[in-house]
Amino acid sequence: MNKEPLVIYWSPAINLSSSSIGEEMLYPEPTNLLHDLIKIRNKDSGPSSFFSCPAASGRMKKTFVFRNSLSSSYHYDFTDKENPVVIPTSKNYLDAKILRSSAFKEGGSIVLGLRYIFFSEEPVLGYISPPMMHEPKYTKSATAIPGAFDISKWFRPFVMEVQTWKTQGDIFIEEDEPLFYFEAATEREVVLKRFEVNDKLMRYLDGCVQAPAKFGRYLPLRDRYKKFTESRMNDLVLKEIKNNIVKDKNAKN
Repeated sequence: MNKEPLVIYWSPAINLSSSSIGEEMLYPEPTNLLHDLIKIRNKDSGPSSFFSCPAASGRMKKTFVFRNSLSSSYHYDFTDKENPVVIPTSKNYLDAKILRSSAFKEGGSIVLGLRYIFFSEEPVLGYISPPMMHEPKYTKSATAIPGAFDISKWFRPFVMEVQTWKTQGDIFIEEDEPLFYFEAATEREVVLKRFEVNDKLMRYLDGCVQAPAKFGRYLPLRDRYKKFTESRMNDLVLKEIKNNIVKDKNAKN
């Protein structure tokens, strides 16, 4: 069994052609979920707490918390299915759009202006999930839409998208509150390394996003993985990532 740490590369998926300045500051460094929870644990709970359970703590060690950096609020209304709206109600706010019809009879989905990339040199499922061990303000009105795929075989962005509980209402997202969790499905220690996107990486990213237009909208993930690896896109992506690693501020010279 490989005992070496599994490296997960991540980056904000910032559109380099965008005229928006300062987008990088919307992406604070993630933190480890177990480390965060240990800071607030009850030290008198003894061995009966979930911190002593390997089934719980084992997953938390491989889970990372991605937080919000800009307080925002919105009013949304999906009553008119042909013309749903989401309107910012705060002075400063993240971009918000409605890009698809609601999947449920109640509520609807809203895409926030945050995109993330995750990649690994080795096969591993990357899971996105709502922040269930926290109580962010926005989860009173909506939840992050979960998902998972092998991040070594597909290079696509995770877009911060929420599903509202109601058809009409308001969402409040506070500064520093958790937006979602990222978990790597592995028994090994996980190390996150940040990289900076460049034109080549954005081209590869857009290629995966636009793949359904070329190969079919409902192409199964296993077939997408096959096309990705057979064309050696995984090698091309990894080469560019390793050339654009952001040095760990805690690393020794």
